[in-house]
Amino acid sequence: MGPKPSELLCGSDTSTPSVCSYLDPDRRALYAHSRAVARVRQDNEFCTAWLWGSEGHIMTAFSCAGELDSAKSASTLIIEFDAESFQCENDIGCPSITSLVGAATFVHANETLGYSLLQLNASIATSILAKYGYLQASATDIELKTGTHVYVPGQSPTSCKHIAFTDPFGHPAAITESHVPTTLLDARSRGAPVLAKATNLVIGQHYCDGIACANAGIEIARIMADLERVGRLPANARVSSAGVPANVPASVG
Repeated sequence: MGPKPSELLCGSDTSTPSVCSYLDPDRRALYAHSRAVARVRQDNEFCTAWLWGSEGHIMTAFSCAGELDSAKSASTLIIEFDAESFQCENDIGCPSITSLVGAATFVHANETLGYSLLQLNASIATSILAKYGYLQASATDIELKTGTHVYVPGQSPTSCKHIAFTDPFGHPAAITESHVPTTLLDARSRGAPVLAKATNLVIGQHYCDGIACANAGIEIARIMADLERVGRLPANARVSSAGVPANVPASVG
């Protein structure tokens, strides 16, 4: 993360299937907050999206949904929740449990900041939020500093939900001096939220819209400032005393 989208840290994917975090009591909070993360498909392109705020807003990458202000594009967008494996060792294919087609409308996009904001139709937003919860952003940039441990729930090369929480050397993923998280992710994770591990608050969004896709992030504070400028910041986008809703399923599978 930084003044401009950085393109650093090329390499193999360091993420693991999301269910592995559910099965580990020490990482179950990571899984709980990953429930609000979805897979997005548009014209055979895969991206990651996430529920933001209390009114059914969906954040994703500009390259996946930047032109959804056209009715034709919106009608073909597919948003899939629970696209994950039930087994830690095997995650090929991963059909979703909840699949929404043409269920969101375009709100705003910024190509420079690499994001698109959508909103679920009111008729389904309530049930989706009740089932998957939603994420909130940090109210300050205090967590956006060198050494802050982070994790990123996104998509794997098999298009299954994974969570990246370590660097290539097995150390906890953290923000570097250049404000880039030390995780390595597949291109399908573009649009994924970057969360501070200590608070489970969003501090950035994974950026992968350049010519050479690599690890980078855009500070969520910059995105919120842009949305406030146009009067489009979702309700409860920032953390409040109410905390962050998180639904942990009683079982997986």
